[in-house]
Amino acid sequence: MKSANSATTKASSIAARPFDLTCKSAWLLWCCQLLNLSTLLVELSPWMIAIIVLCLFWQSVLLRNKFHTSKSFTKAHLLPKKQMTISPLLLMIIALSGCVAIAISARTFGVLVSMLHLLAFAYTLKAFEIKKRKDFYQLLLLGLFILASALIFKQTLAFSLVIILILIINLTVLHSVFSPTKTLFTASKTVCMLLLQSMLLA
Repeated sequence: MKSANSATTKASSIAARPFDLTCKSAWLLWCCQLLNLSTLLVELSPWMIAIIVLCLFWQSVLLRNKFHTSKSFTKAHLLPKKQMTISPLLLMIIALSGCVAIAISARTFGVLVSMLHLLAFAYTLKAFEIKKRKDFYQLLLLGLFILASALIFKQTLAFSLVIILILIINLTVLHSVFSPTKTLFTASKTVCMLLLQSMLLA
């Protein structure tokens, strides 16, 4: 009973801690976004690709401002908060404008491709508001859903292997965020072992 209570207390204390990504984890997550969205490039319209590229570039600028990379990649020096975040009002305006553009183009795209545009757009914007642990989880789950959606349009063996590789990278980032002492090689090795074991259950 005491061990259960202590475990519950420990879990609640971890959840209560402020969540902030390290420089290494933030850039790895950005790379995951780039890889995930690249699987849908053929299905997205040119103007949506342009918006995504602009947002990813904007995120890279914010990350560059947030973290001054030194010789030691793991050390991060934080700047004032105004320089690290995007205005919520501006983010809302961008989100509403994008949704209106997708709705107008829905007749041309069809329902499935329109929903795909909305998913990719939401996934891109979500990265601007990672303030809590649940935001990180939501972004990661959206990325996995992006990978699953890509398989709707193409199911070749080569493309499936690429999706599995990107899936391993996503899960490695998840593992490294909560096990910062482990190297990426060790984290990826653990993820591969877990995927092999879960394939038997699947």
